[in-house]
Amino acid sequence: MTPADQPPTVSPATLGSQLGAILDHRGVQTAFGLWILGYGVVLWLAHGSLPFDRPAVAMLPFAMQLAAPSLTMLEIFVLMALTFWVTRRRVVPDMAARAPGHAMAKRETWGLLAYAALGQVGGWILGPALGFRSFSFHIAGTVFGCTRPPSVGELWTWALYNFLVFAVAPLALIGVVVALVPSRAPLGFVAILGVLALIGILIRNSVILIIQIEDLLKEGLKPWDAVIEATEHRMRPILLTAAAATLALIPISREIFWGPMAYAMMGGIVVGTVLTLLFLPALYIAWFRIKPA
Repeated sequence: MTPADQPPTVSPATLGSQLGAILDHRGVQTAFGLWILGYGVVLWLAHGSLPFDRPAVAMLPFAMQLAAPSLTMLEIFVLMALTFWVTRRRVVPDMAARAPGHAMAKRETWGLLAYAALGQVGGWILGPALGFRSFSFHIAGTVFGCTRPPSVGELWTWALYNFLVFAVAPLALIGVVVALVPSRAPLGFVAILGVLALIGILIRNSVILIIQIEDLLKEGLKPWDAVIEATEHRMRPILLTAAAATLALIPISREIFWGPMAYAMMGGIVVGTVLTLLFLPALYIAWFRIKPA
């Protein structure tokens, strides 16, 4: 191959040029404008208070309640900048060239594991120093949700509820496989992004259903009736959300780049929704040994 036939090599972009290109993008400017508009609407409708159910969050000042989500977003941006800094010396002629060699991948993997360990230990140190009982540095909800050392019973309850919530997400891979195999879409990077987004959707639906059951139990309903009524009460919004997400993914399912992600999410959402409405209530009843009223 002559030098003229070789693909051009793109020199590593600087952080400033990347930030400039991002800020000049119309989509970023639109998202930022909608973000500011959303904050304005919240300020107009809230009248100085937000309807948080968690007491520790409700006692926070109104400014802190608004700032907490933004701080979480800033943390994500910092992690993105950190990723760019780690890979800043890598020459990237195309997307496939971002795959590092074995030695570099090993170093980056160990660095990521060390960062996760430091974040976990940092949370154990920083949480009590701030007056909270945090389980890790990145789980912000525990920073706000627990102002005293939890008892053994509370930890077991927390672990059991987390097991119920996270038990549904892996089973959604059934729908991902069922959708990818007939469509012959590859399970590549974009499809894995769709699977990660799918896991977030299913965990959110599971949390909503578990919280609804607990609210009905606090109102005095019997456990069996609370599970049945909570499932019936949340069935319509969960089905409507799943239908809207599935239909919205149909237009991009035929595209070469976004097609695998669309198929993975559509199959996972359909199967995951059925699991959330049927498997999760059954698992809740079986786990806590609830008998019919």
